[in-house]
Amino acid sequence: MIDIENYVITRLTEAILEKYPDAEVLGDYLEEIAKFPTVTITEIRNQTLTRMQDEEPVEHYATVTYEINVYSNSRIWKKEICKDILDICDRVLFPMKFVKGLTRRLPAIDHSRTVYRMYSRYTVVVDEGEVTYDEDGNENIVYHTYRG
Repeated sequence: MIDIENYVITRLTEAILEKYPDAEVLGDYLEEIAKFPTVTITEIRNQTLTRMQDEEPVEHYATVTYEINVYSNSRIWKKEICKDILDICDRVLFPMKFVKGLTRRLPAIDHSRTVYRMYSRYTVVVDEGEVTYDEDGNENIVYHTYRG
């Protein structure tokens, strides 16, 4: 499996917390919201791009999709906060060649009158990566992304 999840979630978390330092940013779906704004980032798809496979027993490319949910209970600006956080996500993910899919408002279960919720999906094609070494000799994998 080609795994870029930690990299993506870390970049998004840093960007969101820079503007909203009190936000809670989680790498998984959340049943109960304890703090606002809350952002969940979930990898919902990681699928081998079969048309790029050959006879080698390795995955060369994968299509990866992330779902981002944003929750706000601000008394006046909850919709604007959700939209602003999704704009931050756009600014992080678009340079990485992610393509935004469906974005919409959804009811926040059990809190639909007080909590505003928006979600968006982002998809990218990523390759198997190449191994590089830093000046200390530590191994790193550099992935390349492509619009799907």
